[in-house]
This record gives sequence, C-alpha cells and structure tokens, in this order.
Amino acid sequence: ALHLLPQVPAAIGFFSGSLMCTKRWRACFESAGQHVQDALREVPLVQGHGRGDWAVGVNGGRWLHSFCVDDLGMRRCHYDEFQGGHNIPDVVADRFVALL
Repeated sequence: ALHLLPQVPAAIGFFSGSLMCTKRWRACFESAGQHVQDALREVPLVQGHGRGDWAVGVNGGRWLHSFCVDDLGMRRCHYDEFQGGHNIPDVVADRFVALL
C-alpha cells in the first residue's frame, strides 16, 4: 500500500503477510508529506496470520502489525492471529469484505 502514496487506499488487507523492505516502506511514508501520512493513519487495515503458517512464519506477521501500529501510527488496525496455516479463515475474509 505504501508504494501507492501519495494516493491513499480506502482499506488495506494483509493475509499471511510479512515485513520486508522496512527502510523502503519507511522512506515512502516519510516522503509522502504530513497530510498523506495523517490520512494513511486512518485507513482501516485487516490482517490475518495463521500460527502454523509454514510458508510465511507468523513472526513476520507480528512484525508487520507492529510496524503499522508502532512505526507508522496507523490507528485502525485489526490483527487476527488464528490457529491454522497459510489460509484465510472466513472471519478474516468477512472482516475485510465489510470494509469494501
């Protein structure tokens, strides 16, 4: 989503995502300007990650969530960590669809 700045998305969904390219994400955010940063902080974000995900480890999802909340200051983040693997449970998909 940060590569789209200065355009701000209506909603963001991360499903079994991980934090990579932290420096690039932070630079995109910081170069976007205060107005865009403030708008992004209010974008609803739904994130889901399975504790048993063999393809993308759950710690990557936790780091991504922490980056969005703690580093970027996003205020409307919902993180679902669920028992399961590399899949999207109905509850996570439904939560994201409700944003659209």
